[in-house]
Amino acid sequence: MTEDKRRRSRVKAGFEASLFVDGKAVPVRTRDVSLKGALLECDKDLAEGTPCELQLGLGPGLRLSIDALVARSSEQGLAVEFQGMDDQSFNHLLQIVRLNADDADMIEDELAEPAFEREKQN
Repeated sequence: MTEDKRRRSRVKAGFEASLFVDGKAVPVRTRDVSLKGALLECDKDLAEGTPCELQLGLGPGLRLSIDALVARSSEQGLAVEFQGMDDQSFNHLLQIVRLNADDADMIEDELAEPAFEREKQN
């Protein structure tokens, strides 16, 4: 069994969403999300490293827009790694994760640690 190297808690979340690749919308459904990425149900096979934009509609006039890269595509689904989002999208994503987490306090603890490793300077 491989070691789990995730730095952020994942929560189950079944949102209908769109993944924009080269300006074209691909319908997807989220299986789980974290503050760093998401696992999606997707009928399209995309290559690792493909830039994309995940858009989640949370209600009338409320849409999260997240820049991402395809991390992997497998039988389990399409994993995307978040690259950037505006403050409003981050705050809404944070609330989704908090509300669905088994331990919301753990999410606060995770925010104190960097999610991404920085490249070492030589």
